[in-house]
Amino acid sequence: MNDCLLFLDFDNTLVHTMLPNNEQQADMWLDLYGQYWEGAKFELNDGWYVSFVRHWSDNIIRYFQNKLTKDNVCILSWGTSEYVKTSVGALGLDIPTQNIYAREDISTTNVPRFNDKNMVLVDNEPYLFHIEDRVNKIKFLKNLPPHKFVKVSSFNVNYLEDDSNVNEIIENIETSFNNKPETYI
Repeated sequence: MNDCLLFLDFDNTLVHTMLPNNEQQADMWLDLYGQYWEGAKFELNDGWYVSFVRHWSDNIIRYFQNKLTKDNVCILSWGTSEYVKTSVGALGLDIPTQNIYAREDISTTNVPRFNDKNMVLVDNEPYLFHIEDRVNKIKFLKNLPPHKFVKVSSFNVNYLEDDSNVNEIIENIETSFNNKPETYI
């Protein structure tokens, strides 16, 4: 399966990030939501951030890194590269920095690494949301067809529960990798 690439959306799919007004508020949110979700705070040039990781994020990443290899599991985000890479590091998610594609990358569609690859995108936003703008994740992924897209529920720490079933998500991703255009209905 070395011809497969899995792309995981970052915000509201793998993590939920909040923007506190100051470090004291960041600490307060870590204490409050940290009872339910693993989290980390960090500071960038524009202020403090607190990111919390969804319970199944690490399981999905490890499962597909074992199945596809570590080089074939990526993050694709509208967040800035600095933010996504810092948050991934602070949360201890095992995604190599060269496998993180962010806002700055999405405007280019010439990524030779993607040529002739079987790609799947997992995202909390619906497929049609991604094709509305001239520059979007679907175009970035070489006009990814709908049968190579897996929608998951949005992740928000305020709900305190994650309604997603990790086994169902894994099954949906594997089905998407196996879907061929002629068999998709």
